[in-house]
Amino acid sequence: MRNELRYTDSLWVLSGTIGALIAVGGIALLLMDRVILVEELQESLLWVVLLTWQLMTIVVVFLVVQRRGDFSLLLRLNKFPDLNLIFLTLGAAYIVLFTYGAVIVFLETIFGIDLSFLKETNSIPSAGSDGRPVFAWVLIGLAAIIGAPISEELLYRGVIFQSLSSKVTPRWGAVISAGLFGLAHLSIGALIPIFCIGLIFSRALHKYENLWVPIGAHIGFNSVGYLVTLFFEL
Repeated sequence: MRNELRYTDSLWVLSGTIGALIAVGGIALLLMDRVILVEELQESLLWVVLLTWQLMTIVVVFLVVQRRGDFSLLLRLNKFPDLNLIFLTLGAAYIVLFTYGAVIVFLETIFGIDLSFLKETNSIPSAGSDGRPVFAWVLIGLAAIIGAPISEELLYRGVIFQSLSSKVTPRWGAVISAGLFGLAHLSIGALIPIFCIGLIFSRALHKYENLWVPIGAHIGFNSVGYLVTLFFEL
């Protein structure tokens, strides 16, 4: 059926993105094994790998979705939203983040338990005492502010959430896509807040029928994290 995503599209995009990660990661490992790079260039290579994977994810999503019909229409990219909706969604995401942090501090204070493992996130790694070259910060900015929001929203909200919602319900589609979104960040500390933020982004897409809303909120969220890290590192 044209102009309608199917639940099998989720399997196709997941398979494609995992395959792309294996391919890009394998090539990177071969390069690092055969080419002698100084430490700062090794880190930059990792960000190039991430950017390449993000680009390939976008390509995979396009190839899967365009078989069903109009890409922009199916992924709800055909119109730009009111900026207030983006800021509203971004604000909701930060409420979740701050609430999560406050709950952890409360539990540690009241019960005297160590929950430091829940504070670990997948934020930008510290540059260390030697700092980072400018081109490394540029690569990180491209990956965090542009690559991640666009590729992740196309994948998790654009395809997975919408295609699963057509098979089950939007609520379960949101739960499954947010769960995958959280697990993909590979951090126990980030799992719960990222999962909740994923639910918010799915709700925003479902309510406003526009993928630019979660994309814009995601860009804003990552931009703040990047700029804060940049401020303390430089």
